[in-house]
Amino acid sequence: MEKAQEDGVGDVIVLDTEGLPYGFERILLALEEEAGSKGRAKYAIFQDTSTLVVSESWKVHAIVRQGFSTKGCLQFPKSWRGLKDSALINTCGVPESSSVSADGCTASCASKESAVALAKVSVASVLNRHSFMDMKWPSEAFASEANEPESDDESLEMDVD
Repeated sequence: MEKAQEDGVGDVIVLDTEGLPYGFERILLALEEEAGSKGRAKYAIFQDTSTLVVSESWKVHAIVRQGFSTKGCLQFPKSWRGLKDSALINTCGVPESSSVSADGCTASCASKESAVALAKVSVASVLNRHSFMDMKWPSEAFASEANEPESDDESLEMDVD
């Protein structure tokens, strides 16, 4: 496997491979442990060679950290799951986004740049949600929202050590 390119934070890695290498998560874990950044990467981006379409296609893969369950990865936001083309673009705001799987673990984009942007927007949406929820606010500021049901967004249920 070629050395991965990392963004400034390390949440998104772009693989210099065609397709996702067999045993990728195990390989990544060993590399992260060696670098002292275990569990940092959330998404891997790679060129999709599985389609017969001549046009360029890129996949965004949510890195599984616990077993084989979809709960072991940082899934894309629920509002994106199962969407395609213009519906996805209108929801996430990333041009050239093609689809997000129903389970929220895989996305497709028309270019490498859009795949990187989609992954970064997904990570940022989770980080922003956590930052907002962790803030200390005067209780009267949200008194009107006290009776609203809590979100059941399972994409935030990830234990990464």
